Formats: sequence, C-alpha cells, structure tokens
Amino acid sequence: MIAQAGQDRDAMATRLSAATVTQAKSETEAITGGGEFGAVAFLASVVGVSADTAAKVVITTLSAIPDVGAALLLWAAGTQPAPVPARAAPPEPEPQQRKPQTRPRKQRPRLKVVKTAKQPAIPVEMLEALTRRYLRRQAKRQAMKQAIEQAIQVRGSSVLH
Repeated sequence: MIAQAGQDRDAMATRLSAATVTQAKSETEAITGGGEFGAVAFLASVVGVSADTAAKVVITTLSAIPDVGAALLLWAAGTQPAPVPARAAPPEPEPQQRKPQTRPRKQRPRLKVVKTAKQPAIPVEMLEALTRRYLRRQAKRQAMKQAIEQAIQVRGSSVLH
C-alpha cells in the first residue's frame, strides 16, 4: 500500500512538472506574441522582411524625427529673412476742420400718472363673503374651546370625587 502511494506520488509529480513547463511556455508566448504591433506586422508583410527588421526600421525612423526637426529649427534660426519690398505710402489727405458733433438727445417716454382708484381693490360682495366665513370660523373655534373646557371640568370633578 505504501509502495503504491509512493508510485502515485511520483506519477503526479511528473505530471505536475510537465504541466508547469507547458504553462510557462504558453505564458512566454502570450507575453512575446502580444508585443507585435499590427502596423509593424503589416509593413513586414508588404515589404517582405521579418517583423523584427521592420520594427527596427520603424523605431529608428520615429526616433530620428525629433533630431531632424531640431536641425531644421537651427537652420531656420541662422538664415536671414528675405527682404520685403517697401510699398509706396498712400498720399496723406489734407487736414479738414472738424466741427464738433452734437448728438441728438433721446426723447424719453413720459411716465404715466395713474390716479388712485376710488373703489376698493376687492369687490364689496367678496369682502362680505370673507367676513362671514371668518366669523363662522371664529364661532366654531369658540364652540370647540367651550366644549374642551366643559370636558375638562367634567373629568376634573369626576377625578376629584
């Protein structure tokens, strides 16, 4: 039984090491395979060279662009601009005596004066209706107040006895 367990363990260790090597290879391929750029692969296939050679050419070209730009700026700073031909000056007009201009005044609209109304702002009928409603509410409040006071007195007398 122990011998059988040892053999099983050795077999599993062999399979585990093979799986680890396979996994490491696939990870390496995934890392290096993802490093290829589609544009570089396209240029390599069009020109007919390997992807590494095309990538080197692209990197060299891209790194040379700032150097060429700097050289062109230095060259442009060292050259003299071309002379601009002078234009003939237009004849100067004779000075004229200017009259001070006066602006016409804006006519502002006159304000309308509204005379105060002699009739109340609220019609009399409405005032009467509001007064009646107010008096009714006051009467209801007074009746409620009296009812509450009576209830308190009744309870108070029953509690005392």
